[in-house]
Amino acid sequence: MGNRMSSLATSFLRNQCPQQRLAQGSGDESCGLVQDSNIPSACMDNYYTSFSLEGRMVMLIGGVNDGVKLFGEMLFAYPFQDVDFYLPQLVNIYLKRPEASSLLDHYFVVRCLECPEFANELRWLLAAYGCEKSFELTPKKALTIGQKFSTEKVPEQTQEEFINSLLAIGRNLKNIHTKEERTHKLKLGLEALNRSLPADVWVPLYAGEMKHSVLRIPEDCGCVLNSKNKAPYCIYVEVLREQSGEIGDSRTSTESKQMLHTPDDPSASVMSEPWHEKVARIRAESPYGSDPRWYLLPVIVKTGDDLRQELLAYQFLTVLQDIWKDENLRLTLRPYKIVVCSEDSGMIEPIVNACSLHQIKRNLILHNPGRKTPPTLVTHFVYNFGHIDSESFQDAQVNFVRSCAAYCLACYLLQVKDRHNGNILMDAEGHIIHIDFGFILSTSPQNLGFENSPFKLTSELVEVMGGEQGDMFLYFKALLLKGLIAAQKHYRRLVSLVEIQMMGSKLPCFQAGKSTLEQLEQRFLLNESQDKLLKVVDSMVDTCLDSFRTRCYDTFQYLTNGIL
Repeated sequence: MGNRMSSLATSFLRNQCPQQRLAQGSGDESCGLVQDSNIPSACMDNYYTSFSLEGRMVMLIGGVNDGVKLFGEMLFAYPFQDVDFYLPQLVNIYLKRPEASSLLDHYFVVRCLECPEFANELRWLLAAYGCEKSFELTPKKALTIGQKFSTEKVPEQTQEEFINSLLAIGRNLKNIHTKEERTHKLKLGLEALNRSLPADVWVPLYAGEMKHSVLRIPEDCGCVLNSKNKAPYCIYVEVLREQSGEIGDSRTSTESKQMLHTPDDPSASVMSEPWHEKVARIRAESPYGSDPRWYLLPVIVKTGDDLRQELLAYQFLTVLQDIWKDENLRLTLRPYKIVVCSEDSGMIEPIVNACSLHQIKRNLILHNPGRKTPPTLVTHFVYNFGHIDSESFQDAQVNFVRSCAAYCLACYLLQVKDRHNGNILMDAEGHIIHIDFGFILSTSPQNLGFENSPFKLTSELVEVMGGEQGDMFLYFKALLLKGLIAAQKHYRRLVSLVEIQMMGSKLPCFQAGKSTLEQLEQRFLLNESQDKLLKVVDSMVDTCLDSFRTRCYDTFQYLTNGIL
């Protein structure tokens, strides 16, 4: 498996970048590790990692000089998981800076030879980011349904054909417009795919989390998600781990009761089932469930959308969360993993044990038909966590405030738009979680720039905090201030993510050109004193609280899409 996938990516590197041929043979000094018998390897590792990886990448895009000529070799001193996180940036440098690509050739080839998962992701990213230079992949043979994924039947294409089969199901569903028919076609597609399983293939979203192979995909557990023009679908994949035992996983961190859902929305029914109950049910029904290495992985497959902006947002939120953790701040983000399979397809990690604010409010209305006033999120909190004076309510309230402050800052820095209640979730512990980062930085729905508030903060959200005069609202504003100060201290880590990806890119989020980066830096308010920052935070909160434009946008979404 490793050699097959490695040859795919290595071949792609050679074919797509002829101006930077990979060195042949071990005698090429450009590909050999720079060694000095007088310098201990540990000292060299310390020297290489004394500079941040982000900083070295920024130096690289500024031009190749003596200080960065060893960049490719320096990468080996960093943990693989750290380098893999920045793979989109490295790929963009590789494609947009021919003079720097030779510095990365050796690292890419060695990693491809050692790790088929890395080879697979590298190949996809090269294709997705290289598409702006009209790079084309070699056409591949289609999978024969019912044929086992194996080295004998489909050499060098096992994993690729498995993913292509999942993407093909999504593309076929786009042409079907009724929920019932889409659900039926999804089931048929998964049944056909299961005839080629089990196999030595894996789910890319979780490749870095654990080694595993796919057993089956329960047909009756999948669902097509609500979307006007696309047909993203969610599946639950049974896998066999290389090692048994518990995994540190947020999906298994808490037990919760099932959130209310409406009978006319099958996707809400599937997604609202508590994760621990879903795992137990599917395991009991599975022919492989008795194996201690059995595990369940959720996946959203999406076609017809460019997920590269989503991937950038995931990176930004992940680094921001790491910064706050390093600064011992209790601000909570929940970045969800993204895998880009091409310029118009990919996979998204579902947020389990969560429901959109729209769905929560809709469920409350339908389950309380005699209620004279529209239900609010406080009603949901009381229903799920108990009386407002109870410990469980207050614990959930703290989670709500910490996550709300975190996403307010993230949305402010990234200028996240399209913040209607269908794109904001709440989990079973009270955390707010934002999804769908298709409009960030320089882009907005229809490019109108209608949502001009720094972030979304409605009176309904403040009500959950106990009102504007409550202690939790003051705590919320204190978290905003502390979170912004912490982000200031490490702003280069965040800005460099955007700076490198902006290079030569035609993504909509960079359509404003250099001003995109300039405005991002300005939002960190680097030259302001702490007293001035306090006033700025207060001003932002006042501006955002029930902003006229925010209310207008929510009204527009209600009138056009029925989003509460």
